[in-house]
Parts: sequence; C-alpha cells; structure tokens
Amino acid sequence: MQNETQPTPEPPNETLELIDLARAIQVWQNDQSPKLSNEAILKRYPGLGSVKTYTKLITGDASRLDMDGAWLRDYREVKAMTDVAALGKGDDPIYSDLAPAKEVAAQIKALWEGRGNDRILIIQAGTGGGKTKALECAHALIHGSRLITADVMWNLSTSAMIGDLCIGLGGVLDKDREDFDKRTSCAYRSALLKRIIGSKRMLVFIDEAHHLSADGIDFLKGLNNAFKNLYIVLAGMDTLWNRLTSDRWQQAKQLIYNRGMATIHLDPPDAKDATTFLQRRLPGRTLDLGEALKELVAEARQFGAYAFLRRVSKKLLKGTEDIDADTLRNAMRLAKKDITTNRKAA
Repeated sequence: MQNETQPTPEPPNETLELIDLARAIQVWQNDQSPKLSNEAILKRYPGLGSVKTYTKLITGDASRLDMDGAWLRDYREVKAMTDVAALGKGDDPIYSDLAPAKEVAAQIKALWEGRGNDRILIIQAGTGGGKTKALECAHALIHGSRLITADVMWNLSTSAMIGDLCIGLGGVLDKDREDFDKRTSCAYRSALLKRIIGSKRMLVFIDEAHHLSADGIDFLKGLNNAFKNLYIVLAGMDTLWNRLTSDRWQQAKQLIYNRGMATIHLDPPDAKDATTFLQRRLPGRTLDLGEALKELVAEARQFGAYAFLRRVSKKLLKGTEDIDADTLRNAMRLAKKDITTNRKAA
C-alpha cells in the first residue's frame, strides 16, 4: 500500500503572529536613518531577545522557542513602541527608550496588572519634561486604552469635561455629537456611564490634567469609586499636584490617599539621555562634547528639559560638521536666546 504524503501542519496562530511581528519590526528597523544594526535594535529593545532569535523569527523559524506567551507579549510591546516612534518621525520623533517613557511604561504595567483599589496613577513633569510622549508610548502598549487631552474648558466647565470624556471613550460617535450637543450634559453623562459599564476593563490616560477643576476631580473620584473596572492615569504639570494637596481641594484627598496607586515625577534628562537624544537627532555626526555635556544637562533643568534638547538639536542641524564642546555651547546660547526672547514677547 502506497504511503500518502501527509500535509505539513500549519503553525499555531501565536507562532504566525510572532513571525509577523518580527518582520514588521524589521521593516521599521530598515527604515531608520542611519540604518539600525541588529545589535543596535536589540540594545534599544531587549525584549527582542538575542540576535539569533530575532533573525530566525524573521526567516520564519520559531521552532526552538518556548511558546508560553512571554515572547508574544514582548514582541507586541516592541512593535507598539516602534509604531509610536514611526508616528513621531516628522518634526518631533518619539524615543520610547528614554527615561520618561521607560518609567511611565513600568508604572502603567504595574497599575494595569494590579488588582484592588489602587487604580489611579498621577504623573507630574515640568514644561518639556516628556510626559506627553511618555503617555503616547504607554498608550500604545495597552491595547484598547484611551488617550484624552484636557484643555482649559475643563477648568471652566465640568459639563465640557464630561462631554469630552464621553466622546473620547467612544460613548458617543462623532456622527451623533451634534445631536448630543443640543441636549443637556446629563445625556453625555449617561452615555459615558454606559460605556464604562459595558467594558470589561478600561484604562484612560488624561494628559494636561492640570486643567481639571475641583468639581472635575470630584467627578473622576466618583467614577473610580463606582467602577472597579476603571483605571485612570492623570498627567500634568506640577500645578496639578499642588492643587490636589491643597486644603481648598478636600474632595481630592480620597483620590490621592485611598485610590492612588503611585505618584511619579519625571526628571529632566541626564547625561545618558541627552547624548542619546542628540545622537538620534543628528545621525552621522560625531559627538565630542567633553564638559559641555554637563553644562547641557544643567541648562536643560532650567530651560525646559527635553524641549530644550529639541531646541539645541535644531540649532545643530544647521551645520554639517562634527559636534565638539564649543559647537554645542554656541547652540545652547542660541537656544536660550530664543527662549528669553519669547518670554519677553509674551
């Protein structure tokens, strides 16, 4: 009896997804200028494993990997971070391996993986401190999370805040917004509550949270008390914490002390992050900064943290030569001149 050739079984869905993720990450890697070597991308994203593992996955070979879910989780995280970096490829790239993004990502994971009453994270940073970019990276890591940006109207009107939250969380579709705007804020509130109730778990990032009013904080506290499936991340300037701890904001006390998971303050860049930032912004140019690097870090603390690094790098982009201490000092001088000129104009 002739033996029939058995068809080769299809790899499991998890294996196929892992291979697709590796190949998608390689596309991003090859799109970088200058191109990232395998060693460089693994240093930036250790979750990819070894060079051997990464390259074998790209070729479609996952035979020696223990498919316990850890590899898939790690590669999903790296893919999410490269997606965020790609979105910021224009004027303002996003670097997910700088200190603010790494610190926020670690805290978000702890918040999301926790169980219990600690379901709020408060993030503080000064102007230019990297909180917005860090939130965008963390938002990309948690599938289904929502990122909403507060504005000055939230401080003036709790109804405006509720409406924005409802729309941002998908409680009201854009096509229905005009109809809701003609009704009272109760309609938005009702739709918001239904959206939260209908979700198994919901993580909400609120950027520029220093625009929250006392009543707005009280509303969020009420939501957090009522819904165990709701997790909230508030990110704002230092004025947010000053308000939350003020005696005039007694309704915020429970939010901080009973429901708060953690409060973190994002520090200005250190020498390592400052060097990484300049190297990414100025590819192909040698940095020989000497003592000027310490001066850059000190000036960044005073003049806007990562935003100051952006200003300095833009000044350096106008040249083509390698960058020594004197070149950096001149760029810093020009960047500070722009800042002081803008302050006087304001």
